[in-house]
Amino acid sequence: MSLSSMGLRTLLLAGTLTALSAPSAVQAQAAQLVLTAQNPPAEGAAVRVDGADAGNVPATLSVAPGRHLVQVGRRGYITFNQWVDVTPGQTLQLSVLLRSQGGELGSILVAGDVSGARVLVDSIERGTTPAVVEGLSVGTHRIRVEAREGGLSPYETTVEVRAAERTTVHFTMRPAQVTGSLHVAANVLAARLFLDGDPLGVGGRTVEDVAPGEHIVEAEANGYQTARRTVRVEAGRRAAVVLVMEPVEQVPGTIVVRANVRGQVFVNDQDFGPAPVILEGAQPGTYAIRVIAEGHSEFRDVCQVRLGETCTVTAELIPEQVLLRVSSNTRGAFLYVDDEYRGPIPFEGMFPVGPHRVEVRAQHHTTQTQQITLSAGGPRDVAVDLVREGPATPQEEAEAELAQLEQQRALRSHAATLTPNRHAYIEIATGFPFLLEARAGGSVHRWLDLGISLRSFFLLTEIELRFKTAYRPLTSLSVGAQVRIGGGFGGAQSYMDGAIPRESPTNTFLFSLEGLISVHLASAATVTAVIGLDTHSDRYRAPDRRGAARLRIGGVAEVVLSDSWNFMARFEGIVAGRSRPILTNLLRAGVIDHDVRLMGQIGFTYKFGLPSWAEE
Repeated sequence: MSLSSMGLRTLLLAGTLTALSAPSAVQAQAAQLVLTAQNPPAEGAAVRVDGADAGNVPATLSVAPGRHLVQVGRRGYITFNQWVDVTPGQTLQLSVLLRSQGGELGSILVAGDVSGARVLVDSIERGTTPAVVEGLSVGTHRIRVEAREGGLSPYETTVEVRAAERTTVHFTMRPAQVTGSLHVAANVLAARLFLDGDPLGVGGRTVEDVAPGEHIVEAEANGYQTARRTVRVEAGRRAAVVLVMEPVEQVPGTIVVRANVRGQVFVNDQDFGPAPVILEGAQPGTYAIRVIAEGHSEFRDVCQVRLGETCTVTAELIPEQVLLRVSSNTRGAFLYVDDEYRGPIPFEGMFPVGPHRVEVRAQHHTTQTQQITLSAGGPRDVAVDLVREGPATPQEEAEAELAQLEQQRALRSHAATLTPNRHAYIEIATGFPFLLEARAGGSVHRWLDLGISLRSFFLLTEIELRFKTAYRPLTSLSVGAQVRIGGGFGGAQSYMDGAIPRESPTNTFLFSLEGLISVHLASAATVTAVIGLDTHSDRYRAPDRRGAARLRIGGVAEVVLSDSWNFMARFEGIVAGRSRPILTNLLRAGVIDHDVRLMGQIGFTYKFGLPSWAEE
């Protein structure tokens, strides 16, 4: 082998060894940064080295030799910033302390009867006693002192750290108490175990750190008698006890349901007939009891049945109350209900649902008696007409006429009220868009009024029927509903179909639902709010009909001028829906060429009484 060949091999071998050893050399040149938390806020805080994320405290980081910026941050605290210079292979310890952004920090002094004991603040070791712990955030901290020598119990407490203040913790360490342990079991696997009244759980349990002395252990289980024993625990030793439980006789329970009325009894929604009900052989558990009776509020309760015991439920069903209103054609009449005097008529009062005997008496009149049945859901109105026995005295005639006038004075044609019995009204009004309207109406049933209207603005004349019902829960407030059905007609109208002149009839159809709320200002006036849903079908200057549904709101004020006359003012507007071309060119003068969606009226109402059949 030549010298040149040997030199070449030596050179290749040296290059290979250099390449293989390069990574190890580079790795040996790296430095380490060890970051630890100096206070609780620093624990788990985010770490950045030279602006790059590097984990969380505590952390051990490998960095290249040289100068680096270490940053540790947490929301609400001032970021920890420190420049470090590390050399190859160096390990640098950094203790991180995060301070509150508000600068609210305090300190504590821990001292006591034992020196050199470990001091832990919030589970982090902060030195040995006596110790001053700085840089603690304001608030509550847990302090624990542990002696390095055995035989002393640790000292623990909680302190409140205040801003810019030092809190002193003085401790006294006591010899550790030597405790024992106790194993408790029962012959029933599902038994619930107790030690001195505190629950241990189910099944066999071992309890450590039990104070020496006597203790009471218990076991409970469904279907077994409670087992109880006293056991002595000695220091440094383990005691064991097995509780023997005896089964109890499985005697079913009984459910008894009584009620103040003969109501239907349901147990867990199963019908068991009218009360009283006795159910024997009921298994332990919870049962839902329900008792119902017509005309009474429903009764509900829960019955807890235990072995060998009787669960008794007494149901008190309260009768539902219904408002009864009684009126009469005779002034000075008196009301008796179920042979009990109730007061003068007119009368309003609450009575239980069910049958009742209503009797109306008045001097010099034949007593009238009615058998009525009150049903849940609404008031009941009863009108009783008494027949005079013999001729009426002038005073009685005057009183009867006065009562008639009082009813007549209370009549309102637009309010959420019903027309008094044997009364009617006629009304004349003018306004926009209908220039003239005549209305009439009266009572056809104790719950229903019927009215008719005729109105016109020359281009169109409409006729309408109205059906109204109402309820007056308070003297000053009433509510009602009204249905309006009608239609109209007018002269034929010409229109252009492209370039071809054509002619179409003029007619309309109306259906409306209205809600009414009235406020009564004594006997002088009534103000009524109206909301209506109107549907129209019009034929006007077009080959086909045009439909429209419109929402209308407004109000009516009625002022009593006398016993026979009212003044009325009405204003309404359309707040939603299509326009009606038929409500344009109202005066055939081109003054208004679009539907303005507003309606107004003023008028006078004449109120009068009607003769009764008895008078005829």
